[in-house]
Amino acid sequence: MDFVEILRDRVPPVFFQDHIYVVGGTVRDFLLNKPIRDIDLVIVGRARTFLQRHRVPGRVIPLKPENDEFRIVLPNGTWIDFTGIRGPDLITDLEERDFTINSIAVSIDGRFWFDPTHGKQDLQARTLRTFRMRNLRADPLRLLRAFRFQAQLGFSIEHRTQQWISRLSSRLSEAAPERIHYELIELFSGHDVSLALKNMRTMGLLEVIFPELRAMAITDQRYETAQNLLDHTLHVVELLEGFLHNLEASPLSFAAAEIAQTMEQDHHQALLLMAALFHDIGKPPTRSVEPNGRTRFHGHERVGAEMVEALCKRLRFSNTEIRTLTFLVRHHMYPHHLAWDEHMTDRAVARYLRRMGEWAFPLILLAIADALASPPELIGIDRHVLLAKRLKDLKERQAQQGPKRILTGHDLQALGIPPGPIYRKILETIQDEYVAGSIRTKEQALQRAKELWNPLVVQSTEKNRTPSKN
Repeated sequence: MDFVEILRDRVPPVFFQDHIYVVGGTVRDFLLNKPIRDIDLVIVGRARTFLQRHRVPGRVIPLKPENDEFRIVLPNGTWIDFTGIRGPDLITDLEERDFTINSIAVSIDGRFWFDPTHGKQDLQARTLRTFRMRNLRADPLRLLRAFRFQAQLGFSIEHRTQQWISRLSSRLSEAAPERIHYELIELFSGHDVSLALKNMRTMGLLEVIFPELRAMAITDQRYETAQNLLDHTLHVVELLEGFLHNLEASPLSFAAAEIAQTMEQDHHQALLLMAALFHDIGKPPTRSVEPNGRTRFHGHERVGAEMVEALCKRLRFSNTEIRTLTFLVRHHMYPHHLAWDEHMTDRAVARYLRRMGEWAFPLILLAIADALASPPELIGIDRHVLLAKRLKDLKERQAQQGPKRILTGHDLQALGIPPGPIYRKILETIQDEYVAGSIRTKEQALQRAKELWNPLVVQSTEKNRTPSKN
């Protein structure tokens, strides 16, 4: 299907007029043979006037009315971003855009192409280039957008454009947090995330967006050898990204289907890679040095989760995204601790599965990347792989066991156990043992509940009698 056929299939006939042009990402993606998601149109004249004079199907949403920007949501789900030209003519409009690859226009009938900044040439060279420095200064978010496109397309950034980004990097803080959040999600959903992050660090943007990383850039961790924390973190992201893009060749290839299922959900790749970037963010404030020179970071996962929550709120992440990111950072050491336990019991693995849910395997993959990015003298990954295999076996047994819960609160009531917080402790313990296979029947589960009740009651009572530290 050629370009005009694509347009006629998706754009209402009312827009097929000789003063309307297709621009921006629509043209770029067509030339790159990528799927076209939405349509960007520009009119020589006023978009508002056109919409007032013509009956346009779908819902019209003012984006920035003061800039003559509107979005039309068509009944078929297609979005058309429709704007009036900026400046006296189409060429001026194109020369003011962010990057040359987005500065190509085509008349809506496909007959006339306009490429004043040589965007086609840059597409062929796989290069991101800004026509002039003032284009970046006009909207500081474009500084971040350069790396979003780099992550999505794998393009290099032209040298002069790199220099301009470095000079203007501090101005990114002027962009609205909501817009930064959108660009970050798009960036971390790309295919060259680690490349973009490394270049953002070199050009000064990484610490402008995430000032919490500045302390990591000047902090070392020392086990057998010293290692800069930010270097370590970026290496973790690189390894994890490589695994995610080729799960069949990853250390957890036998769990590729489970990991892929989780990653297919909206923004899950982005959130996991962000968690990799933030997993050690709590290390600088918790750093201590032992007499032998080794560093310790007691409680860094808890402190890191608190820092990530504040960071996400500042950048207007959704509540769901905040919960997921803090959850992953808070528990990133869990697979390490369980893997290193010489007595890795089925019950402990079952408890891990229950607590980590859909993130159980991806979190192990993050831990493996963390281990491989640490000094090789410290740890290997054999125990992590063993943990994942044990987890895989447990899930398969769980799928064959039938009922999801072998006991309920009603069963505990029937045993005469009074309702209260103790129910959760008993039910979770029994469920873990059931999944692990040490409990096989309901009768065994009821007997185990009787055994657990008195010790748990005593433990709960003693805990309540403990004097407060306050």
